[in-house]
Amino acid sequence: MLEPESGRPAQLQELLLDYAIKPDEEPQEDNFSYEVGCEQDRFQHDHIELQSADVKVLLALSHAMAQSIKLASYEGHAIDTIRATAHLPQSLARDGKIKLNRKAMAKIRGKLFLTKSDIILNYDLLDTPEFFWEHPEYQGIYSMAANYLEIQPRTDVLSKKLETIHELLEMLADEQKHQHSSTLEWIIIWLIAVEIVMSILDKVF
Repeated sequence: MLEPESGRPAQLQELLLDYAIKPDEEPQEDNFSYEVGCEQDRFQHDHIELQSADVKVLLALSHAMAQSIKLASYEGHAIDTIRATAHLPQSLARDGKIKLNRKAMAKIRGKLFLTKSDIILNYDLLDTPEFFWEHPEYQGIYSMAANYLEIQPRTDVLSKKLETIHELLEMLADEQKHQHSSTLEWIIIWLIAVEIVMSILDKVF
């Protein structure tokens, strides 16, 4: 968010929260100062220098900043999910199996899937906004902000995190299949054992 005057960003945030859909419990923030009437448009140490105070220039900047904030939220969810499930591959590597029952494993798979699907379904929010199709003359200021905020490199890293979550999902699915197969094998073994015992008893008596 831009901060030309103290106090105003917080008031604006409170106003916008009334119209927000599923807002984060703890809103993400990026704070920048800015000034207009400068010789060139540029970012420097979280300070923005602008040649013009044109509303569309500020809107172009806000698109990049909004994407950066949304990206930060996705990054946080992905990291939290990966950390919360980091013990699973460690357990598999150490013990050769994951010591969870099928219900607990299904819940973890559900959480992983929700995180992945929520990010993927909203991934288009990180694309270049449609605003610049109609106003390509402002895309330069957006690109400058997007480069400074490292939108593309962070998006690429987020994709890697999603791949990690996908691998965790596949690993848990395989483990559940293995547990199910193992249970079926033991049932068959016990049924055969019971049948053998009954056959012996039949012959004895």
